[in-house]
Amino acid sequence: MRSGARAPQFAATVANLGEKPFRAKQLWHWIYYRGETDFDKMTTLAKSFRERLALAQERLKNAREILDLLETQRRVGTLSDLELAQQRSALASQEAAVPALRLGAQQSLNQLAILIGRPPEGFDIKGATLRD
Repeated sequence: MRSGARAPQFAATVANLGEKPFRAKQLWHWIYYRGETDFDKMTTLAKSFRERLALAQERLKNAREILDLLETQRRVGTLSDLELAQQRSALASQEAAVPALRLGAQQSLNQLAILIGRPPEGFDIKGATLRD
């Protein structure tokens, strides 16, 4: 990963998912260098990790929908400001985790390029089976 203010937070978020540091680098690459947002297409990531990422993304979507419903309830007077603020806080926490999940793959690809003596710029790998 390129150094920057978000890189440590991103790596920490991936570590909180129980993944090794290199997974953050792989994820960074997929999102920020390949522009891929479909976790199923990130074939260099372990399937279990891709499933956890997809689940986190689904939870975020659900939290947004719940917030929309609660805002409607608040407008008609059936929900307190505190309950609405609690959901906003929960959503903000989940939203803060998503960019960090998306930041981590590029550095591992860069390191791989350097290890094999190629420049990182434009370096890419294709997922394949052992039979290929």
